[in-house]
Amino acid sequence: MNSSRLIRNASARLPILFCLDVSASMAVRRNKGAEPPITLLNDAVKQLLNQLRNELPMAEVAFLTFSERDVDYVPFQSLNDLLDLEFHAVADQNATSLAYAVEMSVQRIEDERAELDRLMVENYAPFLIVVTDGDEGDKRQEDVERVQNLLYSHCSSHSGEEQTLIVPFIIGVGEDVSLDKLRGYARGFKEGFFRLRNKAQIRAFRAIFKIVGDSIGSSIDLNADQDSFLERLGQVVRDEINREELSGKMHDMWDDFTFFEIIMDDESNE
Repeated sequence: MNSSRLIRNASARLPILFCLDVSASMAVRRNKGAEPPITLLNDAVKQLLNQLRNELPMAEVAFLTFSERDVDYVPFQSLNDLLDLEFHAVADQNATSLAYAVEMSVQRIEDERAELDRLMVENYAPFLIVVTDGDEGDKRQEDVERVQNLLYSHCSSHSGEEQTLIVPFIIGVGEDVSLDKLRGYARGFKEGFFRLRNKAQIRAFRAIFKIVGDSIGSSIDLNADQDSFLERLGQVVRDEINREELSGKMHDMWDDFTFFEIIMDDESNE
């Protein structure tokens, strides 16, 4: 066994998989004064990884990037083993096969959890962080619904059953992304659904990823009973959202779709 595996076996693990859209449209500047989404995404992911290194040494991360046809995967590894990553948009692939990418991500998490169980390594509820600016590559509605139902099933297991919980954070980028489809993926954990608007700047990306990081950190202290786990974690997310909204810095940069209600901030930015 390699040294990384020996380190991982020493304590419980917290799997986190990033499922990231790198289609060509992610490199398009959507609004004057805003950076392209891929630039903002790189910055926010690095911020979250630094937060995890400082606060959650039990975390292990994996990355699945996707566009219309290309899918790349960086397997689960300790943060101590993780080299600097820079994500680049794939030229000439504007569509995104979101359903396929989410299904693959769920399978990778299932495989990792099975491997940890085989090695008798305790593991916390894993997280799936999806970021996308579109889903035009999903050709068949039945495939979309099947994968949405798959992810929902991982949010609706109950105590006493085999542990299958996966906590999803679904982040839409820009105002062209299908909100109905993203809602479908977030159906099992509605508090984990955000949409960043076209004028969103780096502080909005960082704010959402900070909420994600704080929620992941809080999750390890919550009761493992899946009947109440997501409800209690959802309250953590709502508290973090309220804190950001009260700061007054996110005006007109994101929408909060908690409980499927669109809540818009109509107050001035400053």
